[in-house]
Amino acid sequence: METSATPEKALPSAYLLDTLVRGAGHLLHMPSHIYINTGDYHLGTLSNIRAVEVDSSYATACHAQGAYPLAYNPHNWHFLAATATLEGNSAWAWRSAVHLQNIPRKKSCACRDGDLTALLHHPLLYRGEVVDVGYHCQNARTGS
Repeated sequence: METSATPEKALPSAYLLDTLVRGAGHLLHMPSHIYINTGDYHLGTLSNIRAVEVDSSYATACHAQGAYPLAYNPHNWHFLAATATLEGNSAWAWRSAVHLQNIPRKKSCACRDGDLTALLHHPLLYRGEVVDVGYHCQNARTGS
Protein backbone atom coordinates (compact mmCIF):
# COMPACT_ATOMS: atom_id res chain seq x y z
CA MET A 1 0.00 0.00 0.00
CA GLU A 2 2.81 2.44 0.73
CA THR A 3 3.65 2.95 -2.95
CA SER A 4 0.06 2.86 -4.16
CA ALA A 5 -1.93 5.87 -5.26
CA THR A 6 -3.91 5.58 -2.01
CA PRO A 7 -1.49 4.93 0.86
CA GLU A 8 -4.00 6.47 3.28
CA LYS A 9 -5.99 3.23 3.04
CA ALA A 10 -3.24 1.62 5.11
CA LEU A 11 -3.49 4.16 7.95
CA PRO A 12 -5.68 1.92 10.18
CA SER A 13 -3.04 -0.81 9.92
CA ALA A 14 -0.26 1.70 10.59
CA TYR A 15 -2.06 2.93 13.71
CA LEU A 16 -2.47 -0.68 14.88
CA LEU A 17 1.23 -1.46 14.39
CA ASP A 18 2.14 1.60 16.46
CA THR A 19 0.90 -0.23 19.57
CA LEU A 20 0.52 -3.91 18.68
CA VAL A 21 3.96 -5.26 19.66
CA ARG A 22 5.79 -2.57 21.62
CA GLY A 23 8.98 -4.64 21.91
CA ALA A 24 9.45 -5.28 18.17
CA GLY A 25 11.49 -2.44 16.69
CA HIS A 26 10.89 -3.40 13.08
CA LEU A 27 7.11 -3.49 13.58
CA LEU A 28 7.26 -0.12 15.34
CA HIS A 29 9.17 1.30 12.36
CA MET A 30 6.91 -0.05 9.60
CA PRO A 31 4.07 2.49 10.01
CA SER A 32 6.52 5.23 9.05
CA HIS A 33 6.51 3.84 5.49
CA ILE A 34 2.83 4.77 5.34
CA TYR A 35 3.19 8.03 7.26
CA ILE A 36 5.90 9.38 4.97
CA ASN A 37 3.64 8.77 1.97
CA THR A 38 0.57 10.36 3.57
CA GLY A 39 2.41 13.44 4.77
CA ASP A 40 2.10 12.43 8.44
CA TYR A 41 5.78 13.15 8.99
CA HIS A 42 5.52 13.72 12.74
CA LEU A 43 3.91 10.30 13.22
CA GLY A 44 6.74 8.83 11.14
CA THR A 45 9.28 10.51 13.39
CA LEU A 46 7.57 9.14 16.49
CA SER A 47 7.45 5.62 15.00
CA ASN A 48 11.15 5.69 14.22
CA ILE A 49 12.13 7.14 17.60
CA ARG A 50 10.33 4.23 19.26
CA ALA A 51 11.95 1.78 16.83
CA VAL A 52 15.51 2.97 17.43
CA GLU A 53 14.97 2.95 21.20
CA VAL A 54 13.63 -0.62 21.17
CA ASP A 55 16.27 -1.84 18.72
CA SER A 56 19.06 -0.26 20.76
CA SER A 57 17.82 -2.04 23.88
CA TYR A 58 17.51 -5.32 21.99
CA ALA A 59 20.96 -5.04 20.41
CA THR A 60 22.56 -4.26 23.77
CA ALA A 61 20.73 -6.95 25.74
CA CYS A 62 21.18 -9.70 23.14
CA HIS A 63 24.49 -8.67 21.57
CA ALA A 64 22.60 -8.68 18.27
CA GLN A 65 24.42 -9.61 15.11
CA GLY A 66 23.32 -10.01 11.52
CA ALA A 67 20.40 -8.09 10.03
CA TYR A 68 19.57 -5.87 13.01
CA PRO A 69 22.84 -3.99 13.43
CA LEU A 70 23.69 -4.20 9.72
CA ALA A 71 20.44 -3.13 8.12
CA TYR A 72 17.34 -2.68 10.27
CA ASN A 73 18.80 -0.30 12.81
CA PRO A 74 20.57 1.97 10.28
CA HIS A 75 17.40 1.93 8.13
CA ASN A 76 15.35 3.11 11.11
CA TRP A 77 17.83 5.93 11.77
CA HIS A 78 17.84 6.90 8.08
CA PHE A 79 14.05 6.97 7.99
CA LEU A 80 14.06 9.02 11.21
CA ALA A 81 16.37 11.54 9.54
CA ALA A 82 13.98 11.71 6.59
CA THR A 83 10.70 12.10 8.51
CA ALA A 84 12.23 14.55 10.98
CA THR A 85 13.59 16.63 8.10
CA LEU A 86 10.25 16.64 6.31
CA GLU A 87 8.37 17.70 9.44
CA GLY A 88 10.91 20.44 10.14
CA ASN A 89 12.30 18.81 13.29
CA SER A 90 15.94 19.82 12.81
CA ALA A 91 17.04 18.46 16.20
CA TRP A 92 16.04 14.86 15.40
CA ALA A 93 17.07 15.18 11.75
CA TRP A 94 20.55 16.29 12.76
CA ARG A 95 20.86 13.75 15.58
CA SER A 96 19.89 10.93 13.20
CA ALA A 97 22.26 12.06 10.47
CA VAL A 98 25.14 12.29 12.95
CA HIS A 99 24.31 8.86 14.36
CA LEU A 100 24.41 7.35 10.87
CA GLN A 101 27.65 9.11 10.05
CA ASN A 102 29.26 7.58 13.12
CA ILE A 103 28.30 3.98 12.33
CA PRO A 104 31.49 2.23 11.26
CA ARG A 105 31.09 1.59 7.56
CA LYS A 106 31.98 -2.08 7.79
CA LYS A 107 29.25 -2.55 10.42
CA SER A 108 26.49 -1.28 8.17
CA CYS A 109 25.22 -2.32 4.77
CA ALA A 110 22.64 0.48 4.72
CA CYS A 111 24.86 2.66 2.53
CA ARG A 112 26.96 0.78 0.04
CA ASP A 113 28.94 3.78 -1.17
CA GLY A 114 30.49 4.02 2.27
CA ASP A 115 30.08 7.73 2.98
CA LEU A 116 27.03 9.19 4.65
CA THR A 117 28.31 12.77 4.62
CA ALA A 118 25.59 13.81 2.17
CA LEU A 119 22.97 12.75 4.72
CA LEU A 120 24.39 15.31 7.13
CA HIS A 121 23.80 18.05 4.58
CA HIS A 122 20.22 17.06 3.78
CA PRO A 123 18.48 18.21 7.00
CA LEU A 124 20.31 21.53 6.84
CA LEU A 125 19.70 22.21 3.17
CA TYR A 126 16.05 21.16 3.24
CA ARG A 127 15.29 23.63 6.02
CA GLY A 128 17.26 26.37 4.27
CA GLU A 129 19.46 26.91 7.30
CA VAL A 130 22.70 28.77 6.76
CA VAL A 131 25.36 26.89 8.71
CA ASP A 132 28.97 25.93 8.38
CA VAL A 133 28.37 22.37 7.12
CA GLY A 134 32.10 21.61 7.11
CA TYR A 135 32.30 22.44 10.81
CA HIS A 136 29.28 20.26 11.62
CA CYS A 137 30.54 17.36 9.50
CA GLN A 138 33.94 17.44 11.16
CA ASN A 139 32.34 17.48 14.60
CA ALA A 140 30.04 14.61 13.63
CA ARG A 141 33.04 12.50 12.72
CA THR A 142 34.93 13.28 15.89
CA GLY A 143 31.91 13.19 18.20
CA SER A 144 32.41 16.80 19.36
